[in-house]
Amino acid sequence: MSEDLRNENEQIDDIAEISAMLDEMERQDRLEEERTQQRKKKLRRGRVIYFSLLSFFLLIFVGCAVYIADYMLESRQTANEYSDLAEQIQNIRDQNTQNNQKDPSAPTDPTGDSTGETVGKEEGENQILPELQELYSKYNYLVGWIKVPNTDVDYPVFQTPDKPNFYLRKDMDGNYSRWGCIYVREQCDVFKPSDNVVIYGHHMKDGTMFYSLDNYYEYDFWKENQYFSFDTLYERHTYQVIAVFKTSANIGKGFAYHVFNDAQSEEEFNAFMDKVHELQLYDTGISAQYGDMLLTLSTCEYTLDNGRFVVISKRVS
Repeated sequence: MSEDLRNENEQIDDIAEISAMLDEMERQDRLEEERTQQRKKKLRRGRVIYFSLLSFFLLIFVGCAVYIADYMLESRQTANEYSDLAEQIQNIRDQNTQNNQKDPSAPTDPTGDSTGETVGKEEGENQILPELQELYSKYNYLVGWIKVPNTDVDYPVFQTPDKPNFYLRKDMDGNYSRWGCIYVREQCDVFKPSDNVVIYGHHMKDGTMFYSLDNYYEYDFWKENQYFSFDTLYERHTYQVIAVFKTSANIGKGFAYHVFNDAQSEEEFNAFMDKVHELQLYDTGISAQYGDMLLTLSTCEYTLDNGRFVVISKRVS
């Protein structure tokens, strides 16, 4: 009897052990299933993150591509527009020179050798230079034309005395443009002129506007190209570069060259020139005296915080 009981107990123990094994196997299966589900969730989450990042960077790539394409297109259009305009202006100059050579009695047109002579119909009456007449009829804010040899600087110059920095980001037609236009500081008088007329232009990476003024960083370039022309609406003039320097445009950090427009005294003029020579990148051996008419070309530079590269010149004819 006891033997049967012992066998029965052993069977019960076996059954319990088997049951426990089955429970453990079932638990392990559940754990494995949970781990599988977790792996699937992580995989799904990873895929979502992957495709989200892929979409994000794809959008950035497409946006950059569109921006670059738009920049290049606008760059080409802007360069072509100014190039065509410069060619038209030069053609009119050349034609006017030929006409004057054929007809010695015609009004003097000092193209080529800038004499500073006013072109006029009658004494005391100014007439717009022939090459600028049509352009001025379209753009009444036109005040002149600047051309620097062996650079891409060959542009119309504008000024809006009643609208400060209007052409900073506007094209000739007044539409938004990253290139803007070459323009004169509103406080300056181009025609009188002010003691120091300041002209601004962007430093565009495509080489346009005032970018190529960077050539003046080199003394050898200055030596061969120290003269350039800035013609107002009525007169032709030649300027000689006397100094170049760089400074910060941050208030209190750099030289506020742009606010010097009309000297109140000889001492003030001399103090301005002393500061110019203090900052100059190299000595040209040339200076300016009180009574000289200065022309300052200003563009951005990127080695200083809010830097400016400045070319100071004086009128020589």
